[in-house]
Amino acid sequence: MRDRKLHLVYSSTPSEVANTQRDEWGFQNARQLQLFDSFDKIRIVLVPIAEISAHSFRKAIQEKNPLLIIDTRTFPDFFSIFSSTDEAFSDFRARGIEYKRIPLEPRGPDGDGWANLDTLRRLIGVYLERKAGAPVLLLTSTSKKSAQLAAKVPGYLSQEVAETHLEEFPI
Repeated sequence: MRDRKLHLVYSSTPSEVANTQRDEWGFQNARQLQLFDSFDKIRIVLVPIAEISAHSFRKAIQEKNPLLIIDTRTFPDFFSIFSSTDEAFSDFRARGIEYKRIPLEPRGPDGDGWANLDTLRRLIGVYLERKAGAPVLLLTSTSKKSAQLAAKVPGYLSQEVAETHLEEFPI
């Protein structure tokens, strides 16, 4: 049986139209692999604790589902979000979130800012080796501190991470 509308023809040399279309498409099919998470980049969400509500913080933890929270504040507390710091830590543990405190203030209480930056770089490197794919919440005291860190953090992490994507926390 033969369908007159369909003819299969084989040619080892592509036509000029086919070559033009391939040039126009480029490597679009190869770029489609970006639909899947790349674990060579990291998403960091900057969270100014003093300017958010308890509801928005808990909602962000549910939506973003981070596996690591890095607190950069000199004197961390969660009284604006949780009833106590212990309650915050137990909530993080219940969700499987790792909490680390690395004060990144220019003149922190220990006066060892460079060592803290190195600790941050190593911690992010270890996190990338886990290939988690989840964002990291970087807690700051105010949005001004978030802006300062947003200007500096990608440079600090450029040796460890192929790409750093910073997001501002929606207030």
